[in-house]
Amino acid sequence: VKNQIKAHNLILNRLMKEILMRYSSILPSKLSIHLNLIFATHSYLCAMKKQRLALFVSGTGSNALNIATYFWQHHSIEIGLFVTNNAASPAIQVFQRMDIPCEIMDNTQAADGNFLIDLCSAHTIDHIVLAGYLRLIPSSFIHVFNSRIFNIHPALLPN
Repeated sequence: VKNQIKAHNLILNRLMKEILMRYSSILPSKLSIHLNLIFATHSYLCAMKKQRLALFVSGTGSNALNIATYFWQHHSIEIGLFVTNNAASPAIQVFQRMDIPCEIMDNTQAADGNFLIDLCSAHTIDHIVLAGYLRLIPSSFIHVFNSRIFNIHPALLPN
């Protein structure tokens, strides 16, 4: 699907350039201005990098699945990685069917900031969503993703 969208955008860009090049001299100036604006907006949106989310889960992953469903085929956000320390999470199979990379880690890896940083870097992750993730986040990981980690777990945090 992503390749089809890219091909569609490439064709649309070429078509809009061709229209502007061939007919700009005979188009009314207002129409020419509108076409230029449409072309510029479309080019900007096509070039805009999607923000990639990593979803961290310890439980069943129901919140993460809701997030993934919401952002499925979104124009500016995509799920780039599903991370869990629960090998029995039923969400793993669903994310695999959605062609979203899944990482099942043990608690030693979960406590290793460098492991998490390297994992997210390898998948070009922009933001982290803790969707029921019950492990302590290493400070080095927090430092790298400062202000880009969102905790949506509904439980109370300890004092």
